[in-house]
Amino acid sequence: MHPLIKKLNYKDQIGILILNSTGDFNQIFKEFENIAKVNQKIQPKKYEFILAFVKSLVEIKEFAIKIPSIMADDVTLWIAYPKFQQIHLRYKP
Repeated sequence: MHPLIKKLNYKDQIGILILNSTGDFNQIFKEFENIAKVNQKIQPKKYEFILAFVKSLVEIKEFAIKIPSIMADDVTLWIAYPKFQQIHLRYKP
């Protein structure tokens, strides 16, 4: 198992949701597919492990509205966002 997956406190949960993963993370999270079914879109079910990549406050708010209906009782929930400098460098008004 990839060290990053261990650091995210993955403990053999079955219901896995990974939203908006890109680049190198896609390769890392392919390992999940050998363990359990990975959803990349929200389905009407309960998830035990959720990792959402967000880029803005709007995305966080949209996701926060959906969280209660998809969380299992003992969920591991991560919300990942880029560092401020990365957002600032990409922002071009």
